[in-house]
Amino acid sequence: MEQSTRRKLVTAAVLAVATSLLALFIAGGQKAPTGPTPIEAVSEAQPSSVEPSVQESVEPSSPTAPTNTLEAATAVSVESLVKPAYRPGVNAQSAFQIGSLEDSGTARVTLDAGGGGVVEIRLSDEYEKASDLRAAEAGEDLPEEAHYLLAEAIRYPLPSTEILLPQLSVFELQLNGSPVPLWGEIPAWSSSRDEQGVVTAVATIEAGPKDARVPVLRITRSFYPLDGYHFDVETDIENLSDQTLEVVLNTVAPSQLRVDAARYMDRRTLRAGVLDAGARVVRPSAIDKSRESLAGGEAADFWMPNQGSNIAWLAATNRYFALAMMPAETATRPSLEDQVRRIRVTPIATNNGGEDEQQILVTARTSATRLEAGQNRITSFRIWAGPQDRSQLLEASTVQGLQLDRLVVYSMGGFCTFCTFQWLASLLLSYLGALHGIVGDWAVAIVFLVVTVRLLLHPIVRRSQINMQRFSRRMAKVKPEMDALQKRYAGDAKRLQQEQARLFREKGVNPLHMLGCLPMFLQTPVWIALYAGLYLAVEMRHEPAFFGMFQSMTGDAWGFLADLSDQDHMFATFSEPVQVLLFRLTGINGLPLMMGLIFYLQQKYMTPPATGTQTPEQEQMQKIMRWMLVITFPLFLYGAPSGLTLYIVTSSTIGILESRWIRKKVDTMDLDSDPPPKPAGPRGGGNAGGSGDQSRAYSRAMSRYERRRDTRKKQDGRETKRPPRR
Repeated sequence: MEQSTRRKLVTAAVLAVATSLLALFIAGGQKAPTGPTPIEAVSEAQPSSVEPSVQESVEPSSPTAPTNTLEAATAVSVESLVKPAYRPGVNAQSAFQIGSLEDSGTARVTLDAGGGGVVEIRLSDEYEKASDLRAAEAGEDLPEEAHYLLAEAIRYPLPSTEILLPQLSVFELQLNGSPVPLWGEIPAWSSSRDEQGVVTAVATIEAGPKDARVPVLRITRSFYPLDGYHFDVETDIENLSDQTLEVVLNTVAPSQLRVDAARYMDRRTLRAGVLDAGARVVRPSAIDKSRESLAGGEAADFWMPNQGSNIAWLAATNRYFALAMMPAETATRPSLEDQVRRIRVTPIATNNGGEDEQQILVTARTSATRLEAGQNRITSFRIWAGPQDRSQLLEASTVQGLQLDRLVVYSMGGFCTFCTFQWLASLLLSYLGALHGIVGDWAVAIVFLVVTVRLLLHPIVRRSQINMQRFSRRMAKVKPEMDALQKRYAGDAKRLQQEQARLFREKGVNPLHMLGCLPMFLQTPVWIALYAGLYLAVEMRHEPAFFGMFQSMTGDAWGFLADLSDQDHMFATFSEPVQVLLFRLTGINGLPLMMGLIFYLQQKYMTPPATGTQTPEQEQMQKIMRWMLVITFPLFLYGAPSGLTLYIVTSSTIGILESRWIRKKVDTMDLDSDPPPKPAGPRGGGNAGGSGDQSRAYSRAMSRYERRRDTRKKQDGRETKRPPRR
């Protein structure tokens, strides 16, 4: 084949591949409308049975869009009640509220009767900004928008409009396998309030042709007044027909809360406690998903019953607060088995253009309820809408063994999950809380916590730095011999290593003394646990540092350390958060810059003198690593809570002073000889912790290594001399 022909064929092949890829790209870009309707997502037409089997395949019902006119909703002809076209009756729409922002330690819940659920929850004692809290404490009148907005209705996009889907609402039911939508532009619920403050929403399901409608089912939902941060919801299903009905409710479960404005990262999650077959609540981390991962996926089941397990509680959380669903006080065991039989999560792409464009809709399907003619059934559950405070959650728990306090998880997620020890974070926060109870200020308590941790680690730090100095001095003495060995065995790396080990053994040089970074490794779990604890502990929210002295001195004009849960704002405070690359900044901060300077000084004091045994490349790598630590830590922690940066800055500052004090002690010590062993203990054993014992242990280990190596050489020699088998 000629060269010109080959070129033409190759060109044609490349053009064909490029055209195919372009066609696939264009076809892939034409995506279907985002997300199914809620009915598509969770409505499953089931055969008439009291309880559907978990193993049975469940087919979704036909898509049912909300209608604009009653005629469109009743277009299906009905001949009998055997297989009727059910639909909700038309009711007058109205809204009520339970709770008040004037009361302390509670919330105000706004109910939308058009959806039979919650459209807004605001907390009375929690505020959007730390400045709002200080204004409220000063007696100023604040608008209701200053109170913290915990949750709101979910924005659900339709092709031509957008509707608000209330949380905790019954948006659809299945009646004898037929889906009946209770949401949309036709109001299906009517509501009222009685003298005790109970808000009741009623929806009636009818059947039959337009001119002969017959009520067949009535759903009554009662929302009781709040007791602190929790309230009860009761659902009464009544069969109004003369036939047996099977009813399944699809409700909007706690789906997602608002993201924290002062966040360092989005820690909204969906958590559930599960009651297993042994009738105990397992760890909630068994079902613990971040909102980010759920919103980025596809509609899928979050939980289905497995081997007799049941949901004990279901909660949507953000950094500090939770909207949780749990059994009512009348429940006999910690289980939501009647209210939650299946949980499904559907990502929703909204059209609001904000940072929460991608939301999630969490729906819960109840167990199938069989009602004889004239029969009714009442079920209830409790809702927690408040802070993630373990003591308050335990107090609000309705049933023994519910363990609602396990809802609080101190974890930053991602790869840090496995190395964040919950027991350590809880222990540190408990101790920090005890210190706060004594000194009365969280920043002062953090300083005392630093002192405590430093005192506990001081023996290890002192010994480590002394060993580093001893190693450096001895290495300086053997440097001429090391140089001679390197010249003699320049082409034999294995022999050079053996001779260096022999020289170390003879001169008492222990390379293990070079582990001067051991204290930092020991502090790493403490830092990670404190990182998660200080970031997620609701006790830190809107708490000023050092009794608010910086605000008192400037008449609240300086925002420096005004909120330990937010950035330090040393130089400026932004009215709205600003996104800079990967960082969400609420101000211009100073503590991370101080952290970088202190890290530099700490490296200067902690780094041992050069021994002269390292290659120029190794020395250059060490310099790079030191500068990376100085630069990367302040950079990554620039948007971190000021409580955490305050801990690190204080710890590093005390570390520098500690290193200087230890070095002064070292200068008066004789590091050229091993310290004498301590007297034998009660059992007659010697001291296992002295530096000389470490050197002898190292020498014994090297001797054993050489003996094993010589034995292997002899065995290998015998194997090579053994004649082959015939």
